[in-house]
Amino acid sequence: MFDRSKLYKPTNELDKIKSSHDIAEFMSRQKRGVENKYHFIILDSANRIVGYFIDKYVDVKKVLERLSFSGFGLAVVTNTNNNTKVLEILKEKITSAGFRFLDIVTAKQNEDILYNYKSFVDEGLSG
Repeated sequence: MFDRSKLYKPTNELDKIKSSHDIAEFMSRQKRGVENKYHFIILDSANRIVGYFIDKYVDVKKVLERLSFSGFGLAVVTNTNNNTKVLEILKEKITSAGFRFLDIVTAKQNEDILYNYKSFVDEGLSG
């Protein structure tokens, strides 16, 4: 039976992102499917996950709208490396709007994300 009380966690129990491995660990619990897509993780000022959504495309306006409701920062996970330029534009727009852009993590869909991901921050590709 569905338990609505488990749907929402108290603030002190929200998943907190301290590193790229925390992003990978959160994503390991999500259904990622087989298509190329972007996973957007919305964070509060303490880097706790307060929102999460998936899209096939990077729609800057949509991301900013979602961030404006409850977010302070953003991490993006994707299974494709070929849209780095689009993600850099997103990062620029997010930061110029006053939000924090935490990281971009790429991972292959068919592999265990905990051990097969690349973080732009860890690699020194994003600052």
